[in-house]
Amino acid sequence: MKNKLIKKLSNITMLFAILFNLVLTVNAATAITTNSVSGKTDTNSKYVTNKGTLKVTNLADENDRLTAYKILDTFYNEDKESISYEFTSDFKRFLSGSDKYKNLTVDEYTKLTNGDITSSSTKTTSTLDTLVSSYASFIRDAENNVLGTPMTITDKTAEATVEAVAYLVLPTETTKVYAVMVGNVDFTVNNSEWTLNDETIVAKTSDVSITKTVEKESYNFSDEQNYTIKVTVPTYPTNATNRTFEVSDTFSNGLTYDTVSLKIMDGTNDITETDGVFTQSIDG
Repeated sequence: MKNKLIKKLSNITMLFAILFNLVLTVNAATAITTNSVSGKTDTNSKYVTNKGTLKVTNLADENDRLTAYKILDTFYNEDKESISYEFTSDFKRFLSGSDKYKNLTVDEYTKLTNGDITSSSTKTTSTLDTLVSSYASFIRDAENNVLGTPMTITDKTAEATVEAVAYLVLPTETTKVYAVMVGNVDFTVNNSEWTLNDETIVAKTSDVSITKTVEKESYNFSDEQNYTIKVTVPTYPTNATNRTFEVSDTFSNGLTYDTVSLKIMDGTNDITETDGVFTQSIDG
């Protein structure tokens, strides 16, 4: 009898432990909060004000600065218990001025895939990173006055408390090149219970390095001085816009520049006249 009692207690303890672990791992349901702003697509819906955490890990440097720019607003219809999305006013301004994206719908946006943003190929031009790369250029134009949410940086991790749902994260101060970063602080529903889920993006970056070497250690007055600048060109997403890469050098006093001698090499290949467009610029 005693052994049976011990066995029953052991089973109850084990069951309690399992239930306790389940409670720890299940996300709590979210009570959706709204304000008085009505949706334009669903006029019976209201603007959702719930906030979650958007996080970016693996930053290149703790001194980098990142900002999150909202792409979609969230609306909730209490009668239908349904959620819908609309583009933010800033994103609408971007779309209206774009020949390629001016007719883009929210439904089409949500079906876009990321493509292959970290290597040099993309399966299709109809990818999310193509779109948001164009939006990034729109944001960086100060005349467009697009405001974002600055993220707090701690130990190479950026974090911000933001409203649902979709965000483009851009570096505002960095010496690296970041791959496109898009994250969704979004709702999921289960048995009519809504849960707002936080989002974590793992950043991917490319290094940029530059070294300068001279042909010999000393020169006489009026000697021609030959030197080489070696640069690691950053790896941009294939569909990134504004992929301008600039290299500059400051001469010591008394040196003049011989434009005829400029040669641009890709490893051992001379690409000065055969590949790309190169602009020589002399300041002063």
